[in-house]
Amino acid sequence: MTHRFNRIAADTKKNLLKVQSNVWAKRKKYNFAPLKLIEVNELKEYIIAFKGLSVGEHFFQFRVTQKFFEAMQSHDIYPTDIQVNLKLDYRPGLMTFYIEGAGKITFPCDRCLEEFDFPISYNRTVVYKTGEAEGEDDDVLYISPNDSQVDISQLIYDDIITSIPIRKVHPKNKDGADSCNPDQIALLERQSNQKSVDHRWDALKNIKFED
Repeated sequence: MTHRFNRIAADTKKNLLKVQSNVWAKRKKYNFAPLKLIEVNELKEYIIAFKGLSVGEHFFQFRVTQKFFEAMQSHDIYPTDIQVNLKLDYRPGLMTFYIEGAGKITFPCDRCLEEFDFPISYNRTVVYKTGEAEGEDDDVLYISPNDSQVDISQLIYDDIITSIPIRKVHPKNKDGADSCNPDQIALLERQSNQKSVDHRWDALKNIKFED
């Protein structure tokens, strides 16, 4: 009886270990933390550590691609290639960022639906001050005296987004005419002019009603 009891206990322990192993395997399989780490790493280069910088000008360059928008969890993501140049004028308690961006984003044209490279170009000056906020100014930001770095990813994201028009169409050519694909425009116009008719109601047209 004792031998049988020990065997049952051993089998039960073995089964419990097996179940526990499966549970941990599933937790590992469905753990989404690595995805978050990837996003953080993609934005890591946009963190500027200013503690220890010498007084004066410092220069930084960033290349923005669609991976940047994925890390920022943007709703609309398109092929992107934008060069951002940043000059930092560092003074104790005061930092001035001169930001310039230039490049392109590939969009589908809102008129002919054909993809085209939309040029992006912007410049902006942002000031970081140490201390409590004074007034409301989008180009003047405040940081704590204990801060040693700033994350400029949101600044770059906002600058690019605000450079994109609501309606995105092919630019005009050198003659001032639309550069959309004429064949695609003609196809869309034909589709638009085609009226869908429900022929099940055609028989009603022949019914004559008495006055």
